[in-house]
Amino acid sequence: MKVEKRLSHGLSLLGSYIFSKTISDSRGESGAGGTSNSIPQDPLNLRAERSLADEHRAQRFVLSYVYELPFGRGRSYMTDLPRAAEAVIGNWTLAGITALSSGRLVNLSVAGNPANTGSTDRPDVVGEWRLSSDERSLDRWFNTAAFVPNQAFMFGNAGRNLLEGPGEVNFDFAIYKGFRLTEGIRLQLRAEAFNVTNTPAFGPPVAQVGASDYGTINSADRSRNLQFGLKVLF
Repeated sequence: MKVEKRLSHGLSLLGSYIFSKTISDSRGESGAGGTSNSIPQDPLNLRAERSLADEHRAQRFVLSYVYELPFGRGRSYMTDLPRAAEAVIGNWTLAGITALSSGRLVNLSVAGNPANTGSTDRPDVVGEWRLSSDERSLDRWFNTAAFVPNQAFMFGNAGRNLLEGPGEVNFDFAIYKGFRLTEGIRLQLRAEAFNVTNTPAFGPPVAQVGASDYGTINSADRSRNLQFGLKVLF
């Protein structure tokens, strides 16, 4: 679903919402964001590889907007501001991108290679791995006791991409200020903030059965990032 408002009265915006389900039996491209192995656990049983795809995001919402504040010369209000007041009040523009998304999928594996195939093994499922939101934490993202190493010379029965990592909540924001130097030359000051709320973008949980930090989340994407710029438009 998409909603779009083309530029009028200084405002333009584009919003989209996706509710989807993507299924595959192999890994997507490297940019898909998944962690599954590119080689099937058992090349003779591709049915066991059928699962939610690396590209799967159950829900995703993105909103981008640009709003020219209606104050200052050439805009709706205060068009006759003195130059000193115009330098402070006039020709401001706000812009931003908001992104909310379900988490990316995480594939389970086993330390070592009990199946002795030279490839990556998946574990056996022995219980319910999902935790409620009040039980889940960075130190225990899923029920680690629900998985055990596969037996020697046997393939694990865990499906591909069983786990879902933390969702995405990101707000980028920018504010611009324009100055008209001559009729054909304008100066623009820009201040931009990526992840303006400094909301942690946590990485996927460690999903290797037997690892010392198994079941924990110990990584995150960048924190708030500020950027300033100066543009000359002519």
